[in-house]
Amino acid sequence: IWSGIESIILSETPGTRKSIKSRCAMILEDEAEKQKSRFKRIGKLYDFRCEVIHGKKNFDMLSHIEDFDISTEVPKIEGENTKRLYESYQLLTDLLLKVLEIGRFWTHDELREIGKKFFLEEA
Repeated sequence: IWSGIESIILSETPGTRKSIKSRCAMILEDEAEKQKSRFKRIGKLYDFRCEVIHGKKNFDMLSHIEDFDISTEVPKIEGENTKRLYESYQLLTDLLLKVLEIGRFWTHDELREIGKKFFLEEA
């Protein structure tokens, strides 16, 4: 999931965390308050990703799959880790839908400008 997100967003190094959060927020939200809220939520998802990738959090995929109840139209999700996994999936889905909407991927320069704009509007 996060490989897909980072491939779309073309995150910068150093500043990976900041570039991912700001670019996603600006791409997915039109209003400043929604952008700020999305920025914060993505930070929590990215923290979760880092904890799993770097071994700070035990993550057994099978136990989390069992927390999904897909028998309803809107999936019922139990467990904080499973919720973060699902929200990460939703983030990737939302980004892919934006790519389809514009009919192409963003360039590095476009994404840098998107990230800069977030911090200019926040000031």
